[in-house]
Amino acid sequence: MQSGTPAKDVLVKEGTARALSRLLQHLRLTRVRDVKATGPTTISTLLQRPKIEHATFLTLPGELRNQIYRHVLFPYTMVLFIVKLSCRDLARSIFKPGVFRVSRQIRQESRSLLLSTKEFRFFNAPDMASFLASIGLEGREQIGNIALVLCESRLVQDKWYSLSEALNTDLFARYLADTSSLKRFHLSLQPKVALKFAKGDDDFVTTMKRAVEAGGKLKMTWCTITMDTEDEHCVEELVGILGAENREGGDCRPCPHD
Repeated sequence: MQSGTPAKDVLVKEGTARALSRLLQHLRLTRVRDVKATGPTTISTLLQRPKIEHATFLTLPGELRNQIYRHVLFPYTMVLFIVKLSCRDLARSIFKPGVFRVSRQIRQESRSLLLSTKEFRFFNAPDMASFLASIGLEGREQIGNIALVLCESRLVQDKWYSLSEALNTDLFARYLADTSSLKRFHLSLQPKVALKFAKGDDDFVTTMKRAVEAGGKLKMTWCTITMDTEDEHCVEELVGILGAENREGGDCRPCPHD
């Protein structure tokens, strides 16, 4: 043993002829120049095992983790259709992939990417309200693309207006006001049906449009669904309410006949 080795560090634990033999073997292989370069070598120092840092998924760069999330979260589906939604349905469908059950941080990251990159398409307003309520404030702040489809096939004649009353329009507007990351909100509607709830300052569509465009950075786009022959007069009224510049799919004029 070198004279520079403190006596108090000469410790042999529980015994161990094998450990001591391994230590002596190591001392024999230690070169003098290495000892001079690193300082005095003690038995306690040599007995310490080097700490090995194990790589985990969360040690990967964020960009790589996002690529992995994209491969496991509906990679071939850009539009997620939501009909007759409940919290249980969410857990069994959109939020079913196993990646959501790995850890809290991985769930937050993957959920954020899903909400911000997919289009969520709803076929009635109550389903949309249920979804926005289910994902909470954090989810509403992350969602990036919403499409709402309103047509007669999804409504029961004139019961739509009472349905919108039960929906609590003010609460619905507050949900939309939380969507700070929203990049697109598109409304598809059937002209005759739309006019039933697209008039007045406090109606559902006007309130929704006002909430979507409150920040001044986003315009609600819209288009008409022609179930039968499109009513030109109805479309013209919708253009006046929702704006011709925000309509997708052409203007309100019918195609000229030869």
